[in-house]
Amino acid sequence: MGLDLSVGYLSDLKEADPDAFLTAKKEFKIVSDALVAAGLRHHVEPDNLPEDERFCCQLWGYSGLHLLRRIAAHLAFKNQLPKPGRINGGAGKDDSDDPLLQEYFDDYKRPLRLFSRLVGKKKPLPRFLHLSVHGDANGIYVPQDFEDIVVLDKELDHLGLVIGSSQRLLAECNELARHLEMPLDLDHESDEVWDAPDSQGEGDTKWLRYGIESFCCIRLIRACEASLRSGAALVFC
Repeated sequence: MGLDLSVGYLSDLKEADPDAFLTAKKEFKIVSDALVAAGLRHHVEPDNLPEDERFCCQLWGYSGLHLLRRIAAHLAFKNQLPKPGRINGGAGKDDSDDPLLQEYFDDYKRPLRLFSRLVGKKKPLPRFLHLSVHGDANGIYVPQDFEDIVVLDKELDHLGLVIGSSQRLLAECNELARHLEMPLDLDHESDEVWDAPDSQGEGDTKWLRYGIESFCCIRLIRACEASLRSGAALVFC
């Protein structure tokens, strides 16, 4: 699948790769400084997090994450779910390339919106911002509640370019879960969840018909919850 979620990332690196740990520790300092520059609190990433407070799981690859962002974009613009997404397995374009996703990104980056932020005017931010305008292979969410994402001056090797809020990502994924009619008490590692993508477009319930999107959604929810419990960042890696 190729895309993991990690809470306790620095603690894992400290045990597994001392050189990468030192680099990542410096990157977390850069993240903390960027948060302070944005008027937020320092983030001190724990590097001795107990095993039972850490969290790690896989998403359904980059395409699965993009399908979840796709339904977020449709809800943001049209206030309705699209049909369940299709992944073609490398056989050309699929629904993870939905043009509405690009429209979402373009809308967020519009000069008027950027100007309004620079001059301090309040312009509504798009729904599902922390899920949608973020990194794929590398990205970080810290357990602080803030409205807008924070963009770093340059991309970091381990932690990416964008800092999001674990609280906001959790709220966004919970809202998506309600639209998917997905039970929030699901075990993210259960056979039911792992088998859900096999029901894509054909399941007996709405959340199973959106099996790939639901698979990603419940796992992001559990990762955010682990981040809030432990005080550690959620890292895409």
